[in-house]
Amino acid sequence: MKTRVTCMDPTHSHYERNLPHRLPPGAQVFITYRLAGPVPAAVRQRWAEEEQLGLLEPLLQQKRGRFARYDRWLDHHHADDLPAWLAQPDVRAIVRESLLHFDGGAYDLHTFCIMPNHVHALLTISPDLVRPFFNILKSQKGFSATAANRVLGRTGTFWQPESYDHVVHSPEESARVRAYILNNPVKAGLVTEWQQWPGSYDG
Repeated sequence: MKTRVTCMDPTHSHYERNLPHRLPPGAQVFITYRLAGPVPAAVRQRWAEEEQLGLLEPLLQQKRGRFARYDRWLDHHHADDLPAWLAQPDVRAIVRESLLHFDGGAYDLHTFCIMPNHVHALLTISPDLVRPFFNILKSQKGFSATAANRVLGRTGTFWQPESYDHVVHSPEESARVRAYILNNPVKAGLVTEWQQWPGSYDG
């Protein structure tokens, strides 16, 4: 499916695919993207049934709650349901470099965590950015995908095309997002302290 871009202003800060994305210059945003691969049909069916039967907590019926549930699934299913290429040091280094490449230019990078099958990042889009931010993200993902596939000796889709993004509205929310990102490998049981995880960065 092609990305349907809706031009809300000269910076093209809004577009839609399966989800609406609003990424205005100057905004601090929480970005998540994952390796390509479907969530198993049985898992998606179970989630749908839980929602229909009203078995979810109120928070989980909201957008962020659904994301948190999805993120927990990613944390605990990298070994069997999705590839874990990002756990390989050489691939992780490529993704790290691609994130840092635009730091201080298109955006200011605050925090990120490269998990075995997905990436979280907290960044502030440059207020002077004239190129649409989703094109920056597309370039970053495209470069890392090409380089990682070369290292892995494979071809084909590396990243899931669509990313999750959320505009952060306050310093308090920013602190919560930062803690969420840094503690992701701890909650996933990969390390006991976030500083031990080689894919973590706190600028």
